Amino acid sequence: MPLQSDPEKYQNIFEYIIELAASYEEKNRICQFILVDNDVPDHIVNDLSGYIVAHFSSERVNGLPVGFIDDAEE
Repeated sequence: MPLQSDPEKYQNIFEYIIELAASYEEKNRICQFILVDNDVPDHIVNDLSGYIVAHFSSERVNGLPVGFIDDAEE
């Protein structure tokens, strides 16, 4: 049986990272998070679009560019 993605798990992870970044900002400290995920649910992408710097699709969904890993030639 294939694993099912858990949207609440994703939401909790992203919210934690955003709260952690906010705590750094309050202390005038710099931080950067690079999160790579190939299966983020659409509603989370929409809710957090202000935090997304780059968005790729292996299948060019919605005109998105192909990411580096999927762009590799055999």
